[in-house]
Amino acid sequence: MTEEERKRIYSSGDYRSLSDSQRREFRHVVEDLDGRGLLKVTDVPIIASYARNVLLARLASKELEKRGILLEEEDKYHGTKVKQNPAVDVLQRAQRALEDTAIRLGITPTGRKRLPGDGQKKSELDTFMEEMNHGSNA
Repeated sequence: MTEEERKRIYSSGDYRSLSDSQRREFRHVVEDLDGRGLLKVTDVPIIASYARNVLLARLASKELEKRGILLEEEDKYHGTKVKQNPAVDVLQRAQRALEDTAIRLGITPTGRKRLPGDGQKKSELDTFMEEMNHGSNA
Protein backbone atom coordinates (compact mmCIF):
# COMPACT_ATOMS: atom_id res chain seq x y z
CA MET A 1 0.00 0.00 0.00
CA THR A 2 1.24 3.44 -0.80
CA GLU A 3 1.76 6.13 1.82
CA GLU A 4 -1.17 8.03 0.29
CA GLU A 5 -3.46 5.00 0.68
CA ARG A 6 -2.24 4.46 4.24
CA LYS A 7 -3.12 8.07 5.12
CA ARG A 8 -6.56 7.73 3.54
CA ILE A 9 -7.28 4.53 5.42
CA TYR A 10 -6.12 5.68 8.85
CA SER A 11 -7.64 9.16 8.60
CA SER A 12 -11.04 7.82 7.52
CA GLY A 13 -14.06 8.32 9.73
CA ASP A 14 -14.57 4.56 9.68
CA TYR A 15 -11.21 3.99 11.35
CA ARG A 16 -11.44 6.95 13.74
CA SER A 17 -14.86 5.83 14.99
CA LEU A 18 -13.43 2.54 16.31
CA SER A 19 -12.41 1.83 19.91
CA ASP A 20 -8.75 1.03 20.64
CA SER A 21 -9.45 -2.73 20.60
CA GLN A 22 -11.38 -2.45 17.36
CA ARG A 23 -8.55 -0.40 15.82
CA ARG A 24 -6.11 -3.21 16.63
CA GLU A 25 -8.35 -5.69 14.79
CA PHE A 26 -8.74 -3.22 11.91
CA ARG A 27 -4.95 -2.80 11.58
CA HIS A 28 -4.49 -6.57 11.72
CA VAL A 29 -6.93 -7.06 8.82
CA VAL A 30 -5.36 -4.21 6.82
CA GLU A 31 -1.89 -5.73 7.27
CA ASP A 32 -3.16 -9.19 6.33
CA LEU A 33 -4.94 -7.99 3.19
CA ASP A 34 -2.08 -5.70 2.18
CA GLY A 35 0.43 -8.52 2.66
CA ARG A 36 -1.57 -10.68 0.25
CA GLY A 37 -2.15 -7.87 -2.26
CA LEU A 38 -5.90 -7.83 -1.60
CA LEU A 39 -6.29 -4.47 0.15
CA LYS A 40 -8.51 -1.87 -1.48
CA VAL A 41 -9.16 1.51 0.11
CA THR A 42 -12.83 1.04 -0.75
CA ASP A 43 -12.92 -1.92 1.67
CA VAL A 44 -12.36 0.33 4.71
CA PRO A 45 -16.04 0.40 5.81
CA ILE A 46 -16.22 -3.40 5.54
CA ILE A 47 -12.98 -3.78 7.52
CA ALA A 48 -14.37 -1.45 10.20
CA SER A 49 -17.56 -3.52 10.38
CA TYR A 50 -15.48 -6.68 10.68
CA ALA A 51 -13.44 -5.16 13.53
CA ARG A 52 -16.59 -4.10 15.40
CA ASN A 53 -18.11 -7.56 15.10
CA VAL A 54 -14.94 -9.33 16.23
CA LEU A 55 -15.14 -7.42 19.49
CA LEU A 56 -18.89 -7.98 19.84
CA ALA A 57 -18.39 -11.72 19.37
CA ARG A 58 -15.61 -11.78 21.96
CA LEU A 59 -17.63 -9.81 24.50
CA ALA A 60 -20.67 -12.02 23.99
CA SER A 61 -18.51 -15.14 24.36
CA LYS A 62 -17.06 -13.84 27.61
CA GLU A 63 -20.57 -13.07 28.89
CA LEU A 64 -21.67 -16.60 28.06
CA GLU A 65 -18.62 -18.10 29.76
CA LYS A 66 -19.27 -15.98 32.84
CA ARG A 67 -23.05 -16.32 33.21
CA GLY A 68 -23.99 -19.23 30.97
CA ILE A 69 -26.51 -19.71 28.18
CA LEU A 70 -29.49 -19.73 30.51
CA LEU A 71 -30.28 -17.10 33.13
CA GLU A 72 -32.59 -17.33 36.10
CA GLU A 73 -34.86 -14.36 36.48
CA GLU A 74 -37.25 -13.50 39.26
CA ASP A 75 -40.78 -13.00 38.00
CA LYS A 76 -43.07 -10.98 40.27
CA TYR A 77 -46.01 -13.30 39.65
CA HIS A 78 -44.51 -16.68 38.79
CA GLY A 79 -41.33 -16.89 40.88
CA THR A 80 -38.07 -17.88 39.28
CA LYS A 81 -38.07 -18.50 35.56
CA VAL A 82 -35.27 -19.41 33.18
CA LYS A 83 -34.57 -17.49 29.99
CA GLN A 84 -31.91 -17.50 27.32
CA ASN A 85 -29.00 -15.13 27.92
CA PRO A 86 -29.33 -12.26 25.39
CA ALA A 87 -25.61 -12.71 24.67
CA VAL A 88 -26.52 -15.84 22.67
CA ASP A 89 -28.34 -13.70 20.10
CA VAL A 90 -25.58 -11.07 20.11
CA LEU A 91 -22.97 -13.77 19.47
CA GLN A 92 -24.98 -15.36 16.66
CA ARG A 93 -25.57 -12.02 14.91
CA ALA A 94 -21.92 -11.03 15.29
CA GLN A 95 -20.76 -14.39 13.89
CA ARG A 96 -23.05 -14.06 10.87
CA ALA A 97 -21.79 -10.53 10.26
CA LEU A 98 -18.18 -11.69 10.68
CA GLU A 99 -18.65 -14.46 8.18
CA ASP A 100 -20.30 -12.13 5.67
CA THR A 101 -17.65 -9.42 5.95
CA ALA A 102 -14.78 -11.94 5.97
CA ILE A 103 -16.09 -13.51 2.76
CA ARG A 104 -16.54 -10.08 1.15
CA LEU A 105 -12.98 -9.15 2.08
CA GLY A 106 -11.56 -12.46 0.86
CA ILE A 107 -10.05 -13.38 4.24
CA THR A 108 -11.62 -16.82 4.40
CA PRO A 109 -11.01 -19.78 2.11
CA THR A 110 -14.59 -19.40 0.80
CA GLY A 111 -14.08 -15.70 0.13
CA ARG A 112 -10.76 -16.26 -1.63
CA LYS A 113 -12.40 -18.65 -4.08
CA ARG A 114 -14.26 -15.62 -5.43
CA LEU A 115 -11.05 -13.62 -5.84
CA PRO A 116 -8.26 -13.93 -8.39
CA GLY A 117 -5.22 -15.81 -7.08
CA ASP A 118 -7.05 -18.07 -4.64
CA GLY A 119 -5.37 -21.00 -2.93
CA GLN A 120 -3.09 -18.83 -0.83
CA LYS A 121 -1.97 -20.06 2.56
CA LYS A 122 -4.32 -19.93 5.55
CA SER A 123 -4.00 -16.73 7.57
CA GLU A 124 -4.54 -16.07 11.28
CA LEU A 125 -7.90 -14.57 10.32
CA ASP A 126 -8.87 -17.84 8.61
CA THR A 127 -8.06 -19.72 11.79
CA PHE A 128 -10.07 -17.26 13.89
CA MET A 129 -13.10 -17.55 11.60
CA GLU A 130 -12.92 -21.35 11.64
CA GLU A 131 -12.79 -21.32 15.44
CA MET A 132 -15.76 -18.93 15.61
CA ASN A 133 -17.77 -21.06 13.19
CA HIS A 134 -16.84 -24.26 14.99
CA GLY A 135 -17.98 -22.73 18.28
CA SER A 136 -21.36 -21.76 16.80
CA ASN A 137 -21.96 -25.33 15.60
CA ALA A 138 -21.36 -26.85 19.04
